[in-house]
Amino acid sequence: MSTPAGIPAPGSVSFAIGTSSTQAATTAPESKVDMSLDDLIKSRRTDQRKEKKRDNIKSKTSGGANGKGPTTGDKAVGKGRAKRSAAIAARRGITNSTAGGNKPTAMQVEKETYRQQRKRTGGKQNQQQGGSRRGGKTEADIKGKKKAQAAQKMKGQQQQDGGMPRPPSKKALNAAVRAMGDAGFQVPKGMHMVISFAPSKQGGGQQGRG
Repeated sequence: MSTPAGIPAPGSVSFAIGTSSTQAATTAPESKVDMSLDDLIKSRRTDQRKEKKRDNIKSKTSGGANGKGPTTGDKAVGKGRAKRSAAIAARRGITNSTAGGNKPTAMQVEKETYRQQRKRTGGKQNQQQGGSRRGGKTEADIKGKKKAQAAQKMKGQQQQDGGMPRPPSKKALNAAVRAMGDAGFQVPKGMHMVISFAPSKQGGGQQGRG
């Protein structure tokens, strides 16, 4: 018995098993829906650990945790400076016995790396302290400058008034005390005499001589 064209013979039917794209796309969400509460918590914790691990790797490559460690650029600059220093030392006859020839030691490379890191972080801190620094000057520098300007102004005013008057000499003070004693003045018991002088507003005046 013959079969029409395009129709398979009995017992020889062929078929294929596969998955469609829509079924594959919905497999993951459906699998999570079917999971129990404990399995969901465990899966979420695993995802969080993976994300945290990726963040730690990024922070290390970009300068350590919180940017406190040396960056890749700091290491490159430090290594280059250490090589130049070792080459200069070799030309001067100073060689590193541990590294050999004009090669820098690991300690020298590390030293130059952290020196570059301090230079970089110090520059950032100076930029962040814009409120306490004005044009590269600290608050203490500004206060000191104002104090010096005030002293210079006072000195100029005294020169205009005839110069800073000299206080009377010790001989003149003793003469004044004797004159008061000759006039009958006696210092009360338990007290002592204090004589003070202050420049007048007009300035000038007779200068005492010792």
